[in-house]
Amino acid sequence: AQKRFLRAFRKNRTLLLCSGVGVGKTHVLAFAAFRLAWLNPGVTGLVVSHILSHVRTEIVPRIIALLRESGLYAGETRMDRVIHLTNGGSIQYGSADRPDSLDGKNAAWLLGDEIRYWPRSSYDTAAARVRQRGAPYPLKAFCYTPELNWMFDEFADTNARTVIPASPLEN
Repeated sequence: AQKRFLRAFRKNRTLLLCSGVGVGKTHVLAFAAFRLAWLNPGVTGLVVSHILSHVRTEIVPRIIALLRESGLYAGETRMDRVIHLTNGGSIQYGSADRPDSLDGKNAAWLLGDEIRYWPRSSYDTAAARVRQRGAPYPLKAFCYTPELNWMFDEFADTNARTVIPASPLEN
């Protein structure tokens, strides 16, 4: 499932990894942030999850570990929720339960985890932040478990989005 998700990356695409527990959605999302940081030097990316503690404890440490290993990590400003990169870019992070953590940020790419817990307004705000020009590889990608709620309307049009289904059996 993770390989299918990463192989589906295309410029200007919106991806949705839909799978049950244990497939590694959060892990592949952290790797995707690392990959997009490399593909988009000099611009900002945005990583969002349902609550800030999930971003800070589960996603950001994984991203930083990958960035450090590659030499792309230049530091972090936790107060501003920004990871600085040696290629002139940055990765901002926020949470859907704190929409103010998403306001005012301009990004070239967006990754979202656990979006089934997001209010629709937080999705709209985060998606609207993807407007920074100059990214060689702009992309929006999200991970969630199969309960669709408001997401059905957003992701039902498969011409505009790519949905990658995965089973927990793939774990």
